[in-house]
Amino acid sequence: MRVCLPSLGADQFDHEDPSESRRQSSFFNWYSFGISFGGFIGLILIVWLENYKGWDIGFGVCAILILLGLLIVAAGLPFYRNQVPEGSPLTRILQVLVVAFRNRKLELPKKSSSGTSTGSVGALSQANTLKFLDKACITNRGNKGAWSVCSAAKVEETKTVLRVLPLFISSIVGYIPDIILFTFTVQQGGMTGTRLGSINVSPATLFIIPTAFQMAMLAVYDRFLVPLLRRRTGLAGGVTHLQRVGVGFVSVTLASVIAAIVEKKRKEDWEKKMSLFWLAPQFLLLGVSDVTSFTGLLEFFNSEAPRGMKSIATALFWCDLGLASLMATLLVEVVNVATRRGGRGGWLEGASLDDGRLDLFYWVVAVVGSPGFFNYVYWAKKYTYQHNPRNAEQSDSSSHSFVASVQLIVSSIPSSYGMELRLCSHLQARLPSVPTTPPPSASPTAVLLPASRRGRGLRIGGSCRFAPRRNTRHLHSAICASTPDGAQGQEAVKERSVSVILLSGGQGKRMGANMPKQYLPLLGAPIAVHSLRTFCGMKEVKEVVVVCDPSYKNIFEGSVENLQIPIKFACPGKERQDSVFNGLQEIDGDSELACVHDSARPLVSSEDVKKVLEDAAVHGAAVLGVPVKATIKEANSDSFVVKTLDRKTLWEMQTPQVMEPKLLKDGFELVKRDDLEVTDDVSIVEYLKHPVYITEGSYTNIKVTTPDDLLLAERLMNGN
Repeated sequence: MRVCLPSLGADQFDHEDPSESRRQSSFFNWYSFGISFGGFIGLILIVWLENYKGWDIGFGVCAILILLGLLIVAAGLPFYRNQVPEGSPLTRILQVLVVAFRNRKLELPKKSSSGTSTGSVGALSQANTLKFLDKACITNRGNKGAWSVCSAAKVEETKTVLRVLPLFISSIVGYIPDIILFTFTVQQGGMTGTRLGSINVSPATLFIIPTAFQMAMLAVYDRFLVPLLRRRTGLAGGVTHLQRVGVGFVSVTLASVIAAIVEKKRKEDWEKKMSLFWLAPQFLLLGVSDVTSFTGLLEFFNSEAPRGMKSIATALFWCDLGLASLMATLLVEVVNVATRRGGRGGWLEGASLDDGRLDLFYWVVAVVGSPGFFNYVYWAKKYTYQHNPRNAEQSDSSSHSFVASVQLIVSSIPSSYGMELRLCSHLQARLPSVPTTPPPSASPTAVLLPASRRGRGLRIGGSCRFAPRRNTRHLHSAICASTPDGAQGQEAVKERSVSVILLSGGQGKRMGANMPKQYLPLLGAPIAVHSLRTFCGMKEVKEVVVVCDPSYKNIFEGSVENLQIPIKFACPGKERQDSVFNGLQEIDGDSELACVHDSARPLVSSEDVKKVLEDAAVHGAAVLGVPVKATIKEANSDSFVVKTLDRKTLWEMQTPQVMEPKLLKDGFELVKRDDLEVTDDVSIVEYLKHPVYITEGSYTNIKVTTPDDLLLAERLMNGN
């Protein structure tokens, strides 16, 4: 049960949510506290029962306590977030290795091009490593099946496991001193004066001392040190997992040196037993080691593992401890063999510690631990985290955060853990052309964070709008001030009258890949190409302007068969609004509508595109959106709930966003004049007090931002 609980507990938290990420780090601290507390009770109660009531009573009480713990865990079954098993992780790893070996003579495409690979190769946190495994995604002579071609998800899982192996091995060596010290320190304690006043401490209960130290330090660390460090470093856990583990390895090496000095003093004055309190420093450092390295390794392996491999990650942790114990035993044997002289036993083969040289052995342990620590530091510095340990709100504030925003996970689509929702309100006080009061039909609520958590300058727009929930598509959204004169119902969009601006210049840092996310393969073609093909197949579209870095132009050229419309190119700008502006300069002057789409939304359907085009033809501006399903709360700077917003008026914005070219150009003039910054395209039009209509789209029109999104997109496309 103790082995399975970390994985189950970690599944209850979403690392993409800042508050849940902090609570997950706290969970591992209190999980370790629970283990220590159970051991503390066992060393007092169970040892007493076995000594004074009999071993049968002791074992019986242990069985009852285990059963009680199982019942407590089972009582929470209705409330747990349960991850659906997806088969054996070991089988998936073996499949990737086998297929990659079979395809070892095949060449990887230099850049993602259609038809050369399957899956989503490259959606990695450190994609420049282990490139040979990407060959497992290459379709070889049309062969299919799990042992012939692998999806990107399988390759990513395998790479994640292989990337942590150097740290796994180096941490085994780093943990050897901890195992040895814990064992021999208790034996040392048995040779000291164990009488505390009128109480005689049993040698078996000496484990209480490091356990008590550990519990006290875990509580102090979680409740005081972590919040302090979090404010200084911006990291969810105060420090990174690997930094925390490194502190533990340093402390246990220092404990070895102190233990050697104390043991030498004990042997020099063996006739007069030294007090047990002389061992307090090394007991304290052992507690520090357990608080840092034990909990840090457990959290590291679990947090870095893909969702389908949490059990393997936890198993790696326990294997780490088991192999460290085995290596510690081997070290004891090697030292004994090496120190046998003239029929005398080795340093640790005496009848008691007084007959051995434990003090010298402690120096050997310190010598072994020091290079082990530096080896660990080397691999820790080279490691790139799969999940950013920094607080999400601080990461966002340093890059493209909204003036008023809160990030939540949309849970409306199963397994769509990476989909993000940003709720924003408009800063209308500085905008004389925007009404300062909401329309009567809209709720006047807004998600506002304090100024300390807002970005620099002025930024409007975002991915959520306030609008009354409706049953038909032809009711106006709350951001519509009025219906344009003469607009009656839907209007057919003329053939070849729409210019599409396909934004494909983003960097996709959250994906962590070695190329922008929109160029990662998705079922045999780059993500952006799927978006391009959707628009090229529509009779309403007259041209597509791709806004991308010139080095990626070849991905789009020739990617669409029987192309009937021209594809133009524009260079991306520093911000999204700059990229849209550059694309706008390239569209045909006779186009009636400008359709701006994010190429990282490859699942947009032609039916939804047609609907939003028709609504834009009627109203002058329209945007795809879906009603918010999650409960949305306004929070203060300390992440405490201020109030719950009425989700009936909230919409999550998608793309495409369509408007008349003249409206967009006029809006840009205002944005440039007032030096404003916007985060979506219809926000530019909103500055003109022009109504923007929300066309209800589909929840499957997700934006591929993280590896989880990529996996979901694969599943949705395969389902279709």
